Amino acid sequence: MPSYVLYAIAAAILNSFLGIYQKLVSKYSVTNFYAFTFYSFFLPIFFTPFLFLFFGFVSPIAALRFLIPQVLFFFLGSCLLYSVIFKNEASNINPLFPLKLVFVPFIAYFILGEVFSTTVYIFILFIICGAILVSIDESFRPAAFFKKGNLILILALFSFAMADVLAGKTTQIISPFQTLAWQIVFLFPFSLPFWFLKRKAKTGETRRNILAIFGMSFMLIAVVSLLYQAFAQNVTLSNSIAMVNGPLTLLLIVIIGKTNPHFLENHTLKIYLIRIGGSLLMYVAALGIIVNL
Repeated sequence: MPSYVLYAIAAAILNSFLGIYQKLVSKYSVTNFYAFTFYSFFLPIFFTPFLFLFFGFVSPIAALRFLIPQVLFFFLGSCLLYSVIFKNEASNINPLFPLKLVFVPFIAYFILGEVFSTTVYIFILFIICGAILVSIDESFRPAAFFKKGNLILILALFSFAMADVLAGKTTQIISPFQTLAWQIVFLFPFSLPFWFLKRKAKTGETRRNILAIFGMSFMLIAVVSLLYQAFAQNVTLSNSIAMVNGPLTLLLIVIIGKTNPHFLENHTLKIYLIRIGGSLLMYVAALGIIVNL
């Protein structure tokens, strides 16, 4: 089994725990767009000394032609995503996230030359469909996809797909950990304008608010470090396998809900059956991809 499969599976598992963590600290979440965006780009800088200390310091100059657009697309995607979430301009947000996987194979084909068999592409399509089913709730309305907020979210997902593929290209020049560290460094200056906007808005976050985002940043860096190690070998399939975090998160919520009923989401039996069906579809498709490598 290729090592990128193991990295992608590890990223999916850790990302599931990140989803649980976000749910646990949601009552401490920052509710202002400017404040959240500032801390999201500012706090990760505190982890870069450790990345450089443990994984070495390498100049990014040779990789700048890919690293710079990678950072810009990641920044654009983050801003678009946060704006949609905080302004409540989109409905059915969760079912839209798997659409990133629609863009990745095409972009990876042109930039990285990644090509797979028809069977593998069919399994990727199954994962996309399964991920949508796992995210569905009672508010799901297909017609709502054409609302302005949802179209902005799709643009954000395209930006993230571009960033992922460019990260795969960057990791071919410098190591995955160097790619992550320099991405954080180059994103840091983008936090400064949001600091002024946050200050002007007088958002007034508490220590718990900041610690909640700090913890999220730590876990997110761990997830991305695993993904970038996978991307160094294959971006399309790594993205596909890593997407099985949805069913894992659902399973963890059910397990935790056994002792903490308030943690469970209230849905109809029909919705839960659809989600279970989507989970099974994703796992079978992921297994199909691995078998066909």
